[in-house]
Amino acid sequence: MVLLSLLSLGGVVAFVDPYGISPLAINMRGINIDRVARQNADMRAFKQIDILRQQPEVVFIGSSKTNQAIDPEFASIVFGLTVYNAGIDDGRMSEYEYIVDYILKNDRRIQKIYIELFPRHLLGSGVRMTPQSVGSLVSRYFLSFSAIRDALATLRENDYLEETGSRRISYFSQDGMWRVRDASAPMMNDVAAFNGLVNGAASAGFFSAELNYPQDISTLMSPVEGIVKRCSMVHVECIFYSVPTHPFELILIQAMNRLEMEKEIRIATANIAEVRDFSNYPSLAWPDICQMTDIWINTGHFSPKFGSLMVSSLAGQNQPEISSEFGAKIAELMLMTG
Repeated sequence: MVLLSLLSLGGVVAFVDPYGISPLAINMRGINIDRVARQNADMRAFKQIDILRQQPEVVFIGSSKTNQAIDPEFASIVFGLTVYNAGIDDGRMSEYEYIVDYILKNDRRIQKIYIELFPRHLLGSGVRMTPQSVGSLVSRYFLSFSAIRDALATLRENDYLEETGSRRISYFSQDGMWRVRDASAPMMNDVAAFNGLVNGAASAGFFSAELNYPQDISTLMSPVEGIVKRCSMVHVECIFYSVPTHPFELILIQAMNRLEMEKEIRIATANIAEVRDFSNYPSLAWPDICQMTDIWINTGHFSPKFGSLMVSSLAGQNQPEISSEFGAKIAELMLMTG
Protein backbone atom coordinates (compact mmCIF):
# COMPACT_ATOMS: atom_id res chain seq x y z
CA MET A 1 0.00 0.00 0.00
CA VAL A 2 2.83 2.38 0.93
CA LEU A 3 4.67 1.48 -2.28
CA LEU A 4 1.53 2.10 -4.34
CA SER A 5 1.08 5.50 -2.68
CA LEU A 6 4.68 6.45 -3.40
CA LEU A 7 4.31 5.37 -7.02
CA SER A 8 1.14 7.45 -7.33
CA LEU A 9 2.86 10.49 -5.87
CA GLY A 10 5.82 9.89 -8.19
CA GLY A 11 3.41 9.85 -11.11
CA VAL A 12 2.01 13.22 -10.01
CA VAL A 13 5.54 14.67 -9.85
CA ALA A 14 6.38 13.29 -13.32
CA PHE A 15 3.16 14.71 -14.79
CA VAL A 16 3.32 18.14 -13.14
CA ASP A 17 7.11 18.29 -13.58
CA PRO A 18 7.62 21.22 -11.17
CA TYR A 19 11.26 21.72 -12.21
CA GLY A 20 10.91 21.14 -15.95
CA ILE A 21 13.17 18.07 -16.12
CA SER A 22 10.68 15.27 -16.78
CA PRO A 23 11.09 13.46 -20.14
CA LEU A 24 7.29 13.69 -20.54
CA ALA A 25 7.71 17.42 -21.28
CA ILE A 26 4.08 18.24 -20.48
CA ASN A 27 3.11 21.94 -20.48
CA MET A 28 -0.50 22.80 -19.70
CA ARG A 29 -2.20 26.05 -18.72
CA GLY A 30 -3.59 25.92 -15.22
CA ILE A 31 -1.26 22.98 -14.43
CA ASN A 32 2.41 23.82 -14.84
CA ILE A 33 3.01 26.63 -17.37
CA ASP A 34 4.45 28.73 -14.54
CA ARG A 35 6.98 26.50 -12.81
CA VAL A 36 7.15 28.55 -9.66
CA ALA A 37 9.19 25.91 -7.80
CA ARG A 38 12.23 26.65 -9.93
CA GLN A 39 12.74 29.90 -8.03
CA ASN A 40 14.05 27.87 -5.08
CA ALA A 41 16.16 25.54 -7.20
CA ASP A 42 19.83 25.63 -8.12
CA MET A 43 19.83 27.94 -11.16
CA ARG A 44 23.37 26.97 -12.17
CA ALA A 45 22.55 23.26 -12.12
CA PHE A 46 19.27 23.55 -14.01
CA LYS A 47 20.65 25.75 -16.76
CA GLN A 48 23.17 23.08 -17.68
CA ILE A 49 20.42 20.47 -17.92
CA ASP A 50 18.16 22.84 -19.87
CA ILE A 51 20.87 23.40 -22.46
CA LEU A 52 21.61 19.68 -22.67
CA ARG A 53 17.96 18.79 -23.22
CA GLN A 54 16.81 21.71 -25.38
CA GLN A 55 19.85 22.03 -27.65
CA PRO A 56 19.24 25.73 -28.42
CA GLU A 57 20.71 27.34 -31.53
CA VAL A 58 21.41 30.68 -29.83
CA VAL A 59 22.42 31.23 -26.19
CA PHE A 60 22.71 34.47 -24.24
CA ILE A 61 25.22 34.34 -21.37
CA GLY A 62 25.52 36.96 -18.66
CA SER A 63 24.62 38.05 -15.16
CA SER A 64 21.20 38.75 -13.65
CA LYS A 65 21.06 41.75 -16.00
CA THR A 66 20.80 39.37 -18.94
CA ASN A 67 18.69 36.88 -17.01
CA GLN A 68 15.96 39.44 -16.32
CA ALA A 69 16.01 41.35 -19.62
CA ILE A 70 16.55 38.96 -22.54
CA ASP A 71 13.28 37.22 -23.43
CA PRO A 72 14.02 34.01 -25.39
CA GLU A 73 10.46 33.86 -26.76
CA PHE A 74 10.86 37.27 -28.37
CA ALA A 75 14.44 36.57 -29.43
CA SER A 76 13.44 33.28 -31.07
CA ILE A 77 10.94 35.14 -33.25
CA VAL A 78 13.44 37.87 -34.18
CA PHE A 79 16.31 35.49 -34.96
CA GLY A 80 14.20 32.69 -36.41
CA LEU A 81 16.20 30.30 -34.21
CA THR A 82 15.65 28.65 -30.83
CA VAL A 83 17.08 30.84 -28.05
CA TYR A 84 18.02 30.10 -24.44
CA ASN A 85 18.84 32.57 -21.66
CA ALA A 86 21.83 31.31 -19.66
CA GLY A 87 22.09 34.42 -17.48
CA ILE A 88 23.07 33.68 -13.87
CA ASP A 89 22.96 35.72 -10.69
CA ASP A 90 26.24 37.47 -9.88
CA GLY A 91 27.94 36.10 -12.99
CA ARG A 92 31.59 36.73 -13.79
CA MET A 93 33.48 36.46 -17.08
CA SER A 94 35.56 33.60 -15.70
CA GLU A 95 32.33 31.66 -15.20
CA TYR A 96 31.03 32.63 -18.64
CA GLU A 97 34.14 30.96 -20.08
CA TYR A 98 33.10 27.71 -18.37
CA ILE A 99 29.52 28.02 -19.65
CA VAL A 100 30.75 28.58 -23.22
CA ASP A 101 32.94 25.49 -22.93
CA TYR A 102 29.97 23.48 -21.62
CA ILE A 103 27.74 24.65 -24.48
CA LEU A 104 30.31 23.84 -27.15
CA LYS A 105 30.76 20.33 -25.74
CA ASN A 106 27.08 19.51 -25.21
CA ASP A 107 24.93 21.57 -27.61
CA ARG A 108 25.17 20.07 -31.10
CA ARG A 109 22.89 22.73 -32.65
CA ILE A 110 24.60 25.85 -31.31
CA GLN A 111 25.24 28.57 -33.90
CA LYS A 112 25.67 31.80 -31.96
CA ILE A 113 26.63 32.76 -28.42
CA TYR A 114 26.05 36.28 -27.10
CA ILE A 115 28.06 37.20 -24.00
CA GLU A 116 27.30 40.12 -21.69
CA LEU A 117 30.14 42.60 -21.19
CA PHE A 118 29.90 44.60 -17.98
CA PRO A 119 33.41 45.77 -17.03
CA ARG A 120 33.13 45.09 -13.30
CA HIS A 121 32.23 41.47 -14.02
CA LEU A 122 35.74 40.93 -15.35
CA LEU A 123 36.90 41.25 -11.75
CA GLY A 124 36.86 38.17 -9.59
CA SER A 125 37.82 34.65 -10.47
CA GLY A 126 36.81 31.08 -9.77
CA VAL A 127 34.18 29.00 -11.52
CA ARG A 128 31.18 28.46 -9.28
CA MET A 129 29.14 26.45 -11.77
CA THR A 130 29.98 22.78 -11.33
CA PRO A 131 29.18 19.94 -13.76
CA GLN A 132 25.75 18.37 -13.24
CA SER A 133 24.35 15.14 -14.64
CA VAL A 134 20.72 14.39 -15.39
CA GLY A 135 20.91 11.51 -12.92
CA SER A 136 22.07 13.72 -10.07
CA LEU A 137 19.26 16.19 -10.69
CA VAL A 138 16.64 13.45 -10.93
CA SER A 139 17.69 11.99 -7.58
CA ARG A 140 17.97 15.44 -6.02
CA TYR A 141 14.80 17.07 -7.34
CA PHE A 142 12.58 14.31 -8.69
CA LEU A 143 12.80 11.38 -6.30
CA SER A 144 12.29 13.39 -3.13
CA PHE A 145 9.54 14.55 -0.79
CA SER A 146 10.37 18.16 -1.68
CA ALA A 147 9.49 17.33 -5.30
CA ILE A 148 6.04 16.15 -4.17
CA ARG A 149 5.58 19.35 -2.15
CA ASP A 150 6.67 21.51 -5.06
CA ALA A 151 4.44 19.63 -7.51
CA LEU A 152 1.41 20.37 -5.34
CA ALA A 153 2.51 24.02 -4.96
CA THR A 154 2.87 24.30 -8.75
CA LEU A 155 -0.66 22.96 -9.26
CA ARG A 156 -2.05 25.35 -6.66
CA GLU A 157 -0.28 28.44 -8.03
CA ASN A 158 -1.10 27.70 -11.67
CA ASP A 159 -4.75 27.11 -10.85
CA TYR A 160 -4.88 30.40 -8.92
CA LEU A 161 -3.14 32.32 -11.70
CA GLU A 162 -5.42 30.82 -14.33
CA GLU A 163 -8.47 31.89 -12.33
CA THR A 164 -7.37 35.37 -11.22
CA GLY A 165 -4.09 36.30 -12.92
CA SER A 166 -3.40 38.68 -10.06
CA ARG A 167 -0.70 37.20 -7.86
CA ARG A 168 2.86 38.46 -8.13
CA ILE A 169 5.27 35.56 -8.55
CA SER A 170 8.81 35.27 -9.85
CA TYR A 171 10.76 32.27 -11.08
CA PHE A 172 13.17 31.30 -13.84
CA SER A 173 11.38 29.55 -16.67
CA GLN A 174 12.42 26.66 -18.90
CA ASP A 175 13.85 29.06 -21.47
CA GLY A 176 16.17 30.33 -18.75
CA MET A 177 14.70 33.80 -18.22
CA TRP A 178 13.85 35.14 -14.78
CA ARG A 179 10.18 36.02 -15.18
CA VAL A 180 7.88 38.05 -12.98
CA ARG A 181 4.12 37.69 -13.25
CA ASP A 182 1.83 40.59 -12.32
CA ALA A 183 4.75 42.88 -11.50
CA SER A 184 5.00 46.64 -11.36
CA ALA A 185 8.42 47.14 -9.79
CA PRO A 186 9.10 50.85 -9.24
CA MET A 187 12.35 52.41 -10.37
CA MET A 188 14.44 54.63 -8.12
CA ASN A 189 13.71 57.91 -9.88
CA ASP A 190 13.05 60.01 -6.81
CA VAL A 191 15.78 62.56 -6.04
CA ALA A 192 15.40 62.15 -2.30
CA ALA A 193 15.79 58.39 -2.62
CA PHE A 194 18.92 58.86 -4.72
CA ASN A 195 20.40 61.32 -2.20
CA GLY A 196 19.84 58.67 0.44
CA LEU A 197 21.70 56.16 -1.69
CA VAL A 198 24.65 58.54 -2.15
CA ASN A 199 24.81 59.44 1.54
CA GLY A 200 24.67 55.78 2.50
CA ALA A 201 27.46 54.95 0.05
CA ALA A 202 29.58 57.80 1.42
CA SER A 203 29.11 56.74 5.03
CA ALA A 204 30.08 53.20 4.08
CA GLY A 205 33.30 54.46 2.52
CA PHE A 206 32.18 53.61 -1.00
CA PHE A 207 33.74 56.71 -2.56
CA SER A 208 37.11 56.09 -0.98
CA ALA A 209 37.09 52.46 -2.03
CA GLU A 210 38.66 51.33 -5.27
CA LEU A 211 37.21 49.15 -7.97
CA ASN A 212 40.26 46.94 -8.16
CA TYR A 213 41.05 47.36 -11.84
CA PRO A 214 44.70 46.63 -12.58
CA GLN A 215 46.72 49.31 -14.31
CA ASP A 216 47.33 46.91 -17.19
CA ILE A 217 43.85 46.16 -18.56
CA SER A 218 45.20 43.36 -20.76
CA THR A 219 45.57 41.17 -17.66
CA LEU A 220 41.76 41.00 -17.46
CA MET A 221 41.34 39.73 -21.00
CA SER A 222 42.28 36.07 -20.44
CA PRO A 223 38.68 34.71 -20.19
CA VAL A 224 37.62 36.80 -23.20
CA GLU A 225 40.52 35.38 -25.23
CA GLY A 226 39.62 31.87 -24.04
CA ILE A 227 36.00 32.26 -25.14
CA VAL A 228 36.95 33.57 -28.57
CA LYS A 229 39.51 30.80 -29.09
CA ARG A 230 37.07 28.03 -28.11
CA CYS A 231 34.32 29.35 -30.38
CA SER A 232 36.59 29.88 -33.37
CA MET A 233 37.89 26.30 -33.14
CA VAL A 234 34.38 24.92 -33.76
CA HIS A 235 33.17 27.76 -36.02
CA VAL A 236 30.56 29.08 -33.59
CA GLU A 237 29.97 32.82 -33.71
CA CYS A 238 30.49 34.64 -30.42
CA ILE A 239 29.51 38.27 -29.94
CA PHE A 240 29.91 40.36 -26.79
CA TYR A 241 27.35 43.02 -25.91
CA SER A 242 28.12 45.91 -23.59
CA VAL A 243 25.17 46.60 -21.29
CA PRO A 244 24.09 49.99 -19.89
CA THR A 245 24.66 51.39 -16.44
CA HIS A 246 21.76 53.16 -14.73
CA PRO A 247 22.25 56.98 -14.59
CA PHE A 248 22.26 56.95 -10.79
CA GLU A 249 24.86 54.20 -10.60
CA LEU A 250 26.85 55.98 -13.29
CA ILE A 251 27.19 59.01 -11.02
CA LEU A 252 28.76 56.80 -8.36
CA ILE A 253 31.22 55.37 -10.89
CA GLN A 254 32.13 58.88 -12.07
CA ALA A 255 32.73 59.90 -8.46
CA MET A 256 35.27 57.07 -8.21
CA ASN A 257 37.03 58.14 -11.44
CA ARG A 258 36.45 54.74 -12.98
CA LEU A 259 34.40 55.73 -16.03
CA GLU A 260 37.38 55.98 -18.38
CA MET A 261 38.76 52.69 -17.06
CA GLU A 262 35.52 50.91 -17.95
CA LYS A 263 35.59 52.48 -21.41
CA GLU A 264 39.13 51.14 -21.86
CA ILE A 265 37.93 47.65 -20.95
CA ARG A 266 35.23 47.76 -23.62
CA ILE A 267 37.79 48.89 -26.19
CA ALA A 268 40.27 46.20 -25.12
CA THR A 269 37.54 43.57 -25.57
CA ALA A 270 36.68 44.99 -29.00
CA ASN A 271 40.31 44.44 -30.02
CA ILE A 272 39.79 40.72 -29.40
CA ALA A 273 36.19 40.08 -30.42
CA GLU A 274 33.11 41.74 -31.89
CA VAL A 275 31.49 43.95 -29.26
CA ARG A 276 28.07 45.55 -29.76
CA ASP A 277 27.73 48.68 -27.64
CA PHE A 278 24.52 49.28 -25.69
CA SER A 279 26.25 51.17 -22.89
CA ASN A 280 25.61 54.51 -24.62
CA TYR A 281 21.93 54.68 -23.66
CA PRO A 282 21.66 58.51 -24.07
CA SER A 283 21.56 57.77 -27.80
CA LEU A 284 18.01 56.59 -27.25
CA ALA A 285 15.55 59.16 -28.54
CA TRP A 286 13.67 59.55 -25.26
CA PRO A 287 13.62 62.83 -23.34
CA ASP A 288 14.63 61.56 -19.92
CA ILE A 289 15.63 57.95 -19.51
CA CYS A 290 15.91 58.39 -15.74
CA GLN A 291 12.12 58.55 -15.66
CA MET A 292 11.56 55.48 -17.80
CA THR A 293 10.07 53.04 -15.32
CA ASP A 294 9.35 50.64 -18.18
CA ILE A 295 13.05 50.62 -19.15
CA TRP A 296 14.67 50.20 -15.74
CA ILE A 297 13.49 47.68 -13.17
CA ASN A 298 15.86 49.15 -10.58
CA THR A 299 19.31 50.75 -10.53
CA GLY A 300 20.98 47.42 -11.28
CA HIS A 301 18.71 45.88 -13.94
CA PHE A 302 17.04 47.00 -17.13
CA SER A 303 13.68 45.65 -18.25
CA PRO A 304 12.63 43.09 -20.90
CA LYS A 305 11.46 46.07 -22.98
CA PHE A 306 15.03 47.38 -23.12
CA GLY A 307 16.25 43.81 -23.67
CA SER A 308 13.94 43.53 -26.68
CA LEU A 309 15.46 46.70 -28.15
CA MET A 310 18.89 45.13 -27.72
CA VAL A 311 17.82 41.85 -29.33
CA SER A 312 16.27 43.69 -32.29
CA SER A 313 19.49 45.64 -32.77
CA LEU A 314 21.60 42.46 -32.62
CA ALA A 315 19.36 41.02 -35.34
CA GLY A 316 19.85 44.14 -37.49
CA GLN A 317 16.35 45.47 -36.84
CA ASN A 318 16.89 48.76 -34.99
CA GLN A 319 13.65 50.67 -34.60
CA PRO A 320 13.39 53.98 -36.54
CA GLU A 321 13.30 56.15 -33.41
CA ILE A 322 16.54 54.60 -32.09
CA SER A 323 19.92 56.08 -32.99
CA SER A 324 22.08 54.01 -35.32
CA GLU A 325 24.80 54.13 -32.64
CA PHE A 326 22.65 52.01 -30.33
CA GLY A 327 24.11 48.51 -30.58
CA ALA A 328 26.78 49.52 -33.09
CA LYS A 329 30.07 47.64 -33.18
CA ILE A 330 32.60 49.36 -30.93
CA ALA A 331 35.31 48.92 -33.57
CA GLU A 332 33.17 50.83 -36.08
CA LEU A 333 32.34 53.55 -33.55
CA MET A 334 36.07 54.01 -32.93
CA LEU A 335 36.66 54.50 -36.66
CA MET A 336 33.79 57.02 -36.88
CA THR A 337 35.14 59.10 -34.00
CA GLY A 338 38.71 58.91 -35.24
